[in-house]
Amino acid sequence: MHESLPSRREPGRPQRLMWLLCPLAGTGRALTMIGSAHGAYGASVAKIESPDLGDQETRARLRRLLDRLKDDLGPAIEVQDDDGDWWMAWVTPTRPGALGFGWIYRGDIIFQLDVGGVRWELGRTPEDLDFIEKITQALIDGRVYSIQAPHRVRVVVTLPDGSRETSTTNTGLRGCLPLPFWTRWGQRTRHVPYR
Repeated sequence: MHESLPSRREPGRPQRLMWLLCPLAGTGRALTMIGSAHGAYGASVAKIESPDLGDQETRARLRRLLDRLKDDLGPAIEVQDDDGDWWMAWVTPTRPGALGFGWIYRGDIIFQLDVGGVRWELGRTPEDLDFIEKITQALIDGRVYSIQAPHRVRVVVTLPDGSRETSTTNTGLRGCLPLPFWTRWGQRTRHVPYR
Protein backbone atom coordinates (compact mmCIF):
# COMPACT_ATOMS: atom_id res chain seq x y z
CA MET A 1 0.00 0.00 0.00
CA HIS A 2 1.35 3.37 -1.01
CA GLU A 3 0.74 6.45 1.01
CA SER A 4 0.39 9.69 -0.80
CA LEU A 5 2.72 12.34 0.48
CA PRO A 6 1.22 15.69 1.39
CA SER A 7 1.97 18.68 -0.79
CA ARG A 8 3.32 21.82 0.81
CA ARG A 9 1.74 23.90 -1.94
CA GLU A 10 -1.21 25.79 -0.61
CA PRO A 11 -4.16 26.59 -2.86
CA GLY A 12 -4.03 30.16 -4.11
CA ARG A 13 -0.35 30.56 -3.25
CA PRO A 14 1.85 31.42 -6.24
CA GLN A 15 4.25 28.76 -7.36
CA ARG A 16 7.94 29.61 -6.98
CA LEU A 17 9.84 29.46 -10.23
CA MET A 18 13.50 29.82 -11.00
CA TRP A 19 14.66 30.95 -14.46
CA LEU A 20 18.03 29.79 -15.73
CA LEU A 21 19.85 30.67 -18.91
CA CYS A 22 20.46 27.41 -20.72
CA PRO A 23 23.44 27.49 -23.08
CA LEU A 24 22.08 25.96 -26.27
CA ALA A 25 25.22 24.81 -28.08
CA GLY A 26 27.09 27.71 -26.49
CA THR A 27 24.70 30.40 -27.74
CA GLY A 28 22.61 31.01 -24.60
CA ARG A 29 19.46 31.56 -26.67
CA ALA A 30 17.08 29.21 -24.84
CA LEU A 31 15.44 29.76 -21.49
CA THR A 32 14.67 26.87 -19.20
CA MET A 33 12.04 27.09 -16.48
CA ILE A 34 12.51 24.88 -13.46
CA GLY A 35 9.79 24.86 -10.89
CA SER A 36 7.85 22.64 -8.58
CA ALA A 37 4.68 21.61 -10.38
CA HIS A 38 3.74 18.95 -7.83
CA GLY A 39 4.49 20.58 -4.53
CA ALA A 40 7.61 19.77 -2.57
CA TYR A 41 7.84 16.14 -3.67
CA GLY A 42 7.80 16.37 -7.44
CA ALA A 43 9.34 18.60 -10.02
CA SER A 44 8.90 19.11 -13.68
CA VAL A 45 11.14 20.73 -16.23
CA ALA A 46 9.71 22.64 -19.17
CA LYS A 47 11.59 24.38 -21.95
CA ILE A 48 10.29 27.74 -23.04
CA GLU A 49 11.03 28.11 -26.73
CA SER A 50 9.66 29.89 -29.73
CA PRO A 51 7.21 27.99 -31.85
CA ASP A 52 8.53 25.71 -34.54
CA LEU A 53 7.82 27.31 -37.91
CA GLY A 54 7.41 23.99 -39.67
CA ASP A 55 9.02 22.71 -42.82
CA GLN A 56 7.29 24.89 -45.42
CA GLU A 57 7.82 28.22 -43.64
CA THR A 58 11.47 27.39 -42.84
CA ARG A 59 12.16 26.47 -46.46
CA ALA A 60 10.38 29.62 -47.64
CA ARG A 61 12.48 31.88 -45.38
CA LEU A 62 15.75 30.20 -46.38
CA ARG A 63 14.73 30.43 -50.06
CA ARG A 64 13.96 34.17 -49.69
CA LEU A 65 17.37 34.70 -48.07
CA LEU A 66 19.16 32.85 -50.87
CA ASP A 67 17.21 34.69 -53.61
CA ARG A 68 17.89 38.05 -51.94
CA LEU A 69 21.61 37.27 -51.79
CA LYS A 70 21.64 36.35 -55.49
CA ASP A 71 19.83 39.59 -56.38
CA ASP A 72 21.88 41.87 -54.10
CA LEU A 73 25.34 40.39 -54.64
CA GLY A 74 25.06 39.05 -58.20
CA PRO A 75 28.53 38.22 -59.55
CA ALA A 76 30.17 38.69 -56.13
CA ILE A 77 28.99 35.18 -55.14
CA GLU A 78 28.62 31.71 -56.59
CA VAL A 79 25.69 29.70 -55.30
CA GLN A 80 25.29 25.93 -55.21
CA ASP A 81 21.72 24.97 -54.42
CA ASP A 82 20.30 21.44 -54.14
CA ASP A 83 16.80 21.71 -52.68
CA GLY A 84 15.81 18.09 -52.11
CA ASP A 85 14.85 16.17 -48.98
CA TRP A 86 18.24 17.17 -47.63
CA TRP A 87 18.50 20.78 -48.80
CA MET A 88 22.13 21.75 -49.23
CA ALA A 89 22.99 25.30 -50.21
CA TRP A 90 26.44 26.87 -50.35
CA VAL A 91 27.42 30.49 -50.99
CA THR A 92 31.01 31.10 -52.09
CA PRO A 93 32.23 34.69 -52.44
CA THR A 94 34.34 35.36 -55.52
CA ARG A 95 36.55 37.84 -53.66
CA PRO A 96 39.65 36.18 -52.18
CA GLY A 97 39.75 36.35 -48.39
CA ALA A 98 35.97 36.53 -47.92
CA LEU A 99 34.35 33.74 -45.91
CA GLY A 100 31.70 31.52 -47.49
CA PHE A 101 28.86 29.72 -45.77
CA GLY A 102 26.16 27.18 -46.35
CA TRP A 103 23.50 25.06 -44.75
CA ILE A 104 22.10 21.59 -44.69
CA TYR A 105 18.42 21.45 -43.86
CA ARG A 106 16.36 18.42 -43.00
CA GLY A 107 14.21 19.16 -39.99
CA ASP A 108 17.00 21.08 -38.30
CA ILE A 109 19.48 23.49 -39.84
CA ILE A 110 23.23 22.99 -39.78
CA PHE A 111 24.65 26.39 -40.68
CA GLN A 112 28.34 26.06 -41.52
CA LEU A 113 31.15 28.45 -42.37
CA ASP A 114 33.85 27.74 -44.91
CA VAL A 115 36.65 27.43 -42.36
CA GLY A 116 37.50 24.26 -40.45
CA GLY A 117 33.94 22.96 -40.16
CA VAL A 118 32.77 25.72 -37.83
CA ARG A 119 29.00 25.43 -37.55
CA TRP A 120 25.87 26.09 -35.57
CA GLU A 121 23.14 23.50 -35.18
CA LEU A 122 19.85 25.37 -35.20
CA GLY A 123 16.15 24.66 -35.09
CA ARG A 124 13.24 26.03 -37.09
CA THR A 125 12.36 28.88 -34.75
CA PRO A 126 12.03 32.52 -35.86
CA GLU A 127 15.00 33.42 -33.64
CA ASP A 128 17.25 30.81 -35.27
CA LEU A 129 16.32 31.97 -38.76
CA ASP A 130 16.91 35.61 -37.72
CA PHE A 131 20.29 34.48 -36.36
CA ILE A 132 21.19 33.00 -39.76
CA GLU A 133 20.29 36.28 -41.46
CA LYS A 134 22.39 38.29 -38.98
CA ILE A 135 25.41 35.99 -39.36
CA THR A 136 25.03 36.12 -43.15
CA GLN A 137 24.98 39.93 -43.15
CA ALA A 138 28.04 40.06 -40.91
CA LEU A 139 29.91 37.72 -43.29
CA ILE A 140 28.95 39.87 -46.29
CA ASP A 141 30.14 43.00 -44.46
CA GLY A 142 33.43 41.33 -43.44
CA ARG A 143 32.81 41.58 -39.69
CA VAL A 144 34.41 38.20 -38.96
CA TYR A 145 37.79 36.80 -38.04
CA SER A 146 39.06 33.29 -37.49
CA ILE A 147 41.83 31.74 -35.42
CA GLN A 148 43.31 28.46 -36.63
CA ALA A 149 45.72 26.18 -34.81
CA PRO A 150 46.41 22.44 -35.08
CA HIS A 151 43.05 20.66 -34.66
CA ARG A 152 41.18 23.81 -33.56
CA VAL A 153 39.33 26.61 -35.31
CA ARG A 154 37.49 29.52 -33.72
CA VAL A 155 35.39 32.06 -35.59
CA VAL A 156 34.22 35.33 -34.05
CA VAL A 157 31.44 37.15 -35.87
CA THR A 158 30.40 40.69 -34.91
CA LEU A 159 26.65 40.96 -35.42
CA PRO A 160 24.93 44.16 -36.63
CA ASP A 161 23.98 45.11 -33.05
CA GLY A 162 27.66 44.96 -31.98
CA SER A 163 27.40 41.68 -30.07
CA ARG A 164 29.79 38.85 -30.87
CA GLU A 165 28.98 35.27 -31.71
CA THR A 166 31.77 32.73 -31.28
CA SER A 167 31.96 29.14 -32.46
CA THR A 168 34.88 26.78 -31.88
CA THR A 169 35.45 23.46 -33.61
CA ASN A 170 37.73 20.54 -32.90
CA THR A 171 39.08 19.23 -36.19
CA GLY A 172 41.23 16.51 -34.62
CA LEU A 173 40.50 13.31 -32.77
CA ARG A 174 37.73 13.33 -30.19
CA GLY A 175 38.95 13.80 -26.67
CA CYS A 176 42.26 15.42 -27.62
CA LEU A 177 42.98 18.51 -25.60
CA PRO A 178 43.96 21.68 -27.44
CA LEU A 179 47.49 22.98 -27.29
CA PRO A 180 47.91 25.58 -24.54
CA PHE A 181 46.96 29.16 -25.42
CA TRP A 182 46.14 28.24 -29.02
CA THR A 183 43.87 31.27 -29.37
CA ARG A 184 46.84 33.55 -28.65
CA TRP A 185 49.40 32.08 -31.04
CA GLY A 186 47.14 30.55 -33.70
CA GLN A 187 46.90 32.05 -37.17
CA ARG A 188 44.46 34.99 -37.14
CA THR A 189 42.65 35.87 -40.33
CA ARG A 190 40.41 38.91 -40.71
CA HIS A 191 38.02 38.00 -43.51
CA VAL A 192 37.20 40.71 -46.03
CA PRO A 193 33.74 41.89 -47.18
CA TYR A 194 32.15 40.27 -50.22
CA ARG A 195 32.60 43.48 -52.25
